[in-house]
Amino acid sequence: MPHPISMPLYRQSVSHLYPLNTIFLPVVLWLFMLLNCYSASLQAEEIGPSLSRISLDSEWRSGAYKSQGVEFIPAASWVDPLEVMVPDALPHGQIRDGLYNLVVDNQYKVDADGKKVQFSHYADMVTAPKGLESVSQIQIEFDPHYQHVQLHTIVVNRAGVLIDKTLDADFQLARSPGADDLLYDGSMVATWVLKDIRVGDILEYSYSRYGGNPVFEGRFFGSRTLQWSVPVARQQVRVLWGKSKPLHIQIDNSDLQFTSKTLGAQTDYRLLLEHMPTMTVPSDAAPWYSPFAKAYFSETDTWEQVVDWALPLFSRQQDATDNVKRLAQQIGSKHQSKEAQLVEALTLVQEQVR
Repeated sequence: MPHPISMPLYRQSVSHLYPLNTIFLPVVLWLFMLLNCYSASLQAEEIGPSLSRISLDSEWRSGAYKSQGVEFIPAASWVDPLEVMVPDALPHGQIRDGLYNLVVDNQYKVDADGKKVQFSHYADMVTAPKGLESVSQIQIEFDPHYQHVQLHTIVVNRAGVLIDKTLDADFQLARSPGADDLLYDGSMVATWVLKDIRVGDILEYSYSRYGGNPVFEGRFFGSRTLQWSVPVARQQVRVLWGKSKPLHIQIDNSDLQFTSKTLGAQTDYRLLLEHMPTMTVPSDAAPWYSPFAKAYFSETDTWEQVVDWALPLFSRQQDATDNVKRLAQQIGSKHQSKEAQLVEALTLVQEQVR
């Protein structure tokens, strides 16, 4: 996304100058011409480095990024994409930012051994020029240490004509924005920049994200919001469950229920919604207040199971060195209460350890 570039020079106003005679006027005009040329030169020098940082690749479909966790491949056979349907009448009074969400489709497949893949499928209609900028970029975040991404489709429906936008989309793979705040978690962001998107177009795209954080040891849990302050024409939430233990599903702020169907050794949990009512939260509401319908999934049903999983994570990872032991003794001798010792230790780490 382009950022404004500030001009380094300040053009001095000449409104306060006294009238000049014909001898000095050509000299003043000549000086201002030089000033304009110098200013344009400095601006070009500043723009140059900014543009060089944006590296886009138009040949990304070749498979060059597969080793880095991104590839272009059709969706797996287990996926059941939700059909895009445009209502006869659009809810113009509720649409914001020039975009109408036609499809929000999220599907999860969990194997018996805990391997997980999430399929995501979206379709947005551009209803006003304001929506062109946001819909012209597709971004997918993932951690290449344990995840990889498969892009399946990028299609524009323009008055009934389907246009494959993977043919002319540019690609960039970069660090997660969190790295700019000195938060290094290894995450990457895959970005596709689309060309020639117009008001009235319907952009439809889909991808799958494979893998899960190994710290959870194959345990599955998650949540999915079902209601927003903007309208969504159709949405689907699906979990293809392959484990023998049951999957626990809870929906807050709604009486909605998932359907379930046995497919061999798997159970197909599914929820299909159309035109879910929108809801607006008052601006002065408490930050924790959320009246929206939301679904929660988990294979654990007690907090004891969560504790049993988490306790080993807090065990001592390595033996304390003599220096660490000496610091602990110093802190213990300075403070009698555990609370004061903890504050002292935290202060030490925050101020002297990076």
